[in-house]
Amino acid sequence: AIVSTVPLSPPSDFQVSPVHPNNIDLIWNHVIGATDYRIRYKCISSDFSNNWTIFHTSVPTTRFTISGLDSGSSYLFQIFSGHKGVFENVGTETNSCVFGFVREIEISTVTSTSVLLKWQSVLGASAYQIETVKENDSEYRTIIPSTSDCFVDLSELETGIMYTFRIFAGNGTIFETKGCVVRAMPLNTPENVYVSQITGRSVKIEWDRSKGSEMYRIEEKIIESENEYRIVSDVKEQNFVDIYGLESGKKYQYRIRSGYNEIFESLGTEISATPLENVSNLRVIEVTSDSASISWNEVSGATVYRVQKSIINSDIEEKQEQLSEQYEDVESSISDTSIIVKDLQNGQKYKIRVFAGVSEDEFESIGSIVFAVPLENVQIIRFTIVGDQSVKMEWKEVLGATQYRVELQNFSRNNNDNDN
Repeated sequence: AIVSTVPLSPPSDFQVSPVHPNNIDLIWNHVIGATDYRIRYKCISSDFSNNWTIFHTSVPTTRFTISGLDSGSSYLFQIFSGHKGVFENVGTETNSCVFGFVREIEISTVTSTSVLLKWQSVLGASAYQIETVKENDSEYRTIIPSTSDCFVDLSELETGIMYTFRIFAGNGTIFETKGCVVRAMPLNTPENVYVSQITGRSVKIEWDRSKGSEMYRIEEKIIESENEYRIVSDVKEQNFVDIYGLESGKKYQYRIRSGYNEIFESLGTEISATPLENVSNLRVIEVTSDSASISWNEVSGATVYRVQKSIINSDIEEKQEQLSEQYEDVESSISDTSIIVKDLQNGQKYKIRVFAGVSEDEFESIGSIVFAVPLENVQIIRFTIVGDQSVKMEWKEVLGATQYRVELQNFSRNNNDNDN
């Protein structure tokens, strides 16, 4: 019998490419004269190393996918070129570990120029590759060719720009082709954070918007009794927050963090605030021709007070809410609960306002108001006895006075008895 054979070379450039968990892609170059190929593989990391699994495929196929493999196991792959069912004996072989893919990426830390990514290790993988693409760009670029860690701190990023990151599991040379994707944006901490309003049970906090931020997280703790922050509120499309239900006199610490898609930068901007009741029982004790002595009750939690004055030019102005009242500081910060307001104009009506505070920069927002008019002493012009039981008193009109009080002291003939 005559048997005709076709000399064949082994397939060249035999490559293994993991596609996703439990699957392997085999790729090779076509061999001239070959009509089909034989592929076999066996696990070399178990007790069944002598058991081959065999597949056949026909030309023009030069790619074959093997599925049902065990993640974390290593396999030996061989391929033989053939002609009409007759295969050459040498073949080409390679080996590879089958591994899964990164399933979830945690954005652990976000700053103005960096993001820290973390993920769980993948069974069978010994290395990871990281790629990224910036918003408005179309092509990924490799930024970490290979790392054995399950975290990466990516720095020198642009603030307020959205990045897409893709992480592949592999062995340092070969990486799976699916990858796990996450989007992250470096964010600035909020700037110019300040307390714009304080009452006895609430505070209002404002700040400048941060580039790229679409929401902000407000966290709170009581300075004297708490170590950890708790979330108070997440606000969208606004750069202020009103916080209610606070305890008057307690000092609170707040942290404002920029964010997007429920992801927030890690540092935040801190500011303290103490809710304070407004001053109570504010009263004028005494006036002279150029001063007014006032006092008030101590406010719980307050350590300083601010005293301001404003001139009232008419009775109408006194009754109206004046949005543009021109107040000036009498004392910007005093610790006493009384003060003599000096350098007033005789007969001029003043509005005096007092705020409670915890520092020279932090005062409650409402304040308390009292009215005062500096007055000269009454000058008696004439004192006339009219009849046996009455007298007539006359005095010079006092500028600014609208009423007068007359007090009588009776001197009895017995100097030991004095009645007022």
